[in-house]
Amino acid sequence: MVPHMTKIKITEPGVYDIPDEVYFGDCSDPKSINASALKVIAKDGLAAYWEQSPLNPNRWERPRSDALEFGRMLHMRLFEPERYKRAYIVAPGDDFRTKEHKAWAKDYEGEAIVKPRDAEMVDKMISAVLAVPQAAGVLTGGVPERSYYDLRKGLNVFVKSKIDYAPTKSGRFIADLKSTSDLWTFEDKALADYRYDIQAAVQIDSLTNVSGVEPRGVMYFAAAKQPPHTVRLLYFDLKNDEDRALIQRARHQYTAALEKFAEACQTGKWTGEKDVVQRLYSGASPWIRQRIERDLEEIGYD
Repeated sequence: MVPHMTKIKITEPGVYDIPDEVYFGDCSDPKSINASALKVIAKDGLAAYWEQSPLNPNRWERPRSDALEFGRMLHMRLFEPERYKRAYIVAPGDDFRTKEHKAWAKDYEGEAIVKPRDAEMVDKMISAVLAVPQAAGVLTGGVPERSYYDLRKGLNVFVKSKIDYAPTKSGRFIADLKSTSDLWTFEDKALADYRYDIQAAVQIDSLTNVSGVEPRGVMYFAAAKQPPHTVRLLYFDLKNDEDRALIQRARHQYTAALEKFAEACQTGKWTGEKDVVQRLYSGASPWIRQRIERDLEEIGYD
């Protein structure tokens, strides 16, 4: 039985059913960190992480954007459809400024009200995802929206991972849903900028260490917001030597960031250590460098 919690300090490794505000908060003892935060430390250092850390009482609060709320709706619609029906109320019209809407909305104060066009877009995007042949095999026989708390005893910190859809048997893919307004850019940035290899490594390790399930890899369903809501499948397959090497490299990088986090938790020292002066090329990721070198070869530059 997976416990559902709203206010609690997680002290034991395990699988938890917790809302986002708990997961993204200071919710555990010992302290915990997820893949997004590890990427910040790896890329920009401890000081950058501390500025937005839930451990920082004076942190900078990122405003909740429409894009973030749309992504939350999309995930709930696919992975928790019954909860989606209870969580959102579709307004009769798209213009929330009218007298008619304001009069109607008085009966739904405190409720999450969405525009009909947004609800329709969510439905169409989910239909496009489910129409992908691979969806039936990946999006069945698993558990949705669970948080995995993996205690790293040597460091005395949790690595936490909220997995969209986790397999319950080894050899199957973790499923991860993404939405984008530009599929071309999304594919181009998946590794170089978004560092989904680090996210995948954390997901794979957390699922394996906590539940004993060894996934085959991670499959991303990237759905376009624009009609006809094309869906691209991007994945890491641990049966592939190159993908396995990418995940191992990412594991090494996130572990180095995790060690810095664990030390800072002990010392309370959240200072940056990144160089602030460097050539633009020297700071480019390996994938960007490869792209530059390939482009130079095509134009015959020596």
